[in-house]
Amino acid sequence: MVQEAGPIRDALLEKAVKEIEEEIDQSFAANALKNEGYAQAVWTLLSMNEDYLLKVFNRHPEDLDIFTDIHMNALTYPLRVCHRECPNESRKLVKKLIDDHYKLAWDWLELASHGYFNFHSLFPLWHRGKLELTVEGRRLSVATPRQNKAYEAYNRLLPRDAKPESDRKAPVSDFDGLVALKTTVGEDWFRVNFDPKLVSELVSSLTPVAARQHSLPDGWTFGDFTLAQFRAVMTTLQAMMMGWFTARNGLAGAGMPGMGYTSSVWVVSKDELAARLGRYTGIALAALKKILELLTFGSSGIRNPDIATQPLIDLRNGNYALSPFVWMGTNPERNFCALCVIRPCRSAVSRDAGRAVHRMSVAE
Repeated sequence: MVQEAGPIRDALLEKAVKEIEEEIDQSFAANALKNEGYAQAVWTLLSMNEDYLLKVFNRHPEDLDIFTDIHMNALTYPLRVCHRECPNESRKLVKKLIDDHYKLAWDWLELASHGYFNFHSLFPLWHRGKLELTVEGRRLSVATPRQNKAYEAYNRLLPRDAKPESDRKAPVSDFDGLVALKTTVGEDWFRVNFDPKLVSELVSSLTPVAARQHSLPDGWTFGDFTLAQFRAVMTTLQAMMMGWFTARNGLAGAGMPGMGYTSSVWVVSKDELAARLGRYTGIALAALKKILELLTFGSSGIRNPDIATQPLIDLRNGNYALSPFVWMGTNPERNFCALCVIRPCRSAVSRDAGRAVHRMSVAE
């Protein structure tokens, strides 16, 4: 593209960049997995990613942190495409390994994490005037500002300015045993039979680990629920998902066919999950439903949902899908702050709490 001077050049450049951006988005969204219906496509993406987690967890545990960061972002992109474009079909969800579906999910996540991710970061920065682009035919060139600027992401790049990390504490040593006693096992599937006693023990085990992620006042009220109630729901679900992953990891290591792939994601009816959380936390059903609605991917009118801030997947067939990777890899309080800031409607959040949440999200 020949660059013109002044406003004409800017208009031509903006048109060219937007056309390139649309073409890249359309190319990324062209994966055939989305044609299998929303529930099947989303379940396959989550389940394939759980397989990936299982391999990293056992073969390269030193890479878990960076794997979580990369794949939490990568998962969001195809899930957004499914959220917008997948047909809502009533056919039954098939929870088994389908080779073609698995390969499509693998290819989609690989593209998201190694190709699309870079473009998805580039264009928003250009729209905000944070970098410069030039277009020459099919070539897109980036010119970064020369100023000495530093950016902090997830407290990794600037350790001197970031909050100090607490020493990691592992769950109690009998965590595996607690779960194994309550797990029903089939030929290639399993189910953790959660009950109040087991969940209480799992939460007690996880609490020392989760406590370092919480610092805001319990009494803050967000419309129909308090921060303490939100925290209780999140900690309970994280503990349950850690239990679910623990069961799968043990059974996969014992030689279960398919490493338990068919049960890697917990699929549970929406009513059952709400009822269980009511029993396990003692929180009123009305408040629980508000919390679950807020945590549901794509709810609250958010145009570009993020799986880290909204980790609960509504399969649109009366069931939720809960991915252990997603629930174990999210920081509940930090991501809740981000969610409160970006929600289109914040009338349920008091003015003072909203400002404090915004300050914390910026400080993090």
